[in-house]
Amino acid sequence: MLSHVDTNCDELRAQAVKYGIDDIVDELCPYLDTSGEQRTSRLPEWEDFQELAKDYG
Repeated sequence: MLSHVDTNCDELRAQAVKYGIDDIVDELCPYLDTSGEQRTSRLPEWEDFQELAKDYG
């Protein structure tokens, strides 16, 4: 899961542009970098995200 691996947001964004999802990545990277402190309304609270991450291993 992205929260447990090193993610190069520039590379991820470059790929996201190809698929038209760069707006999502633009929100996701700061969210992961700040452990959820910088969050938009469509992203879960950090604690909820951590619980889901545990469920998916």
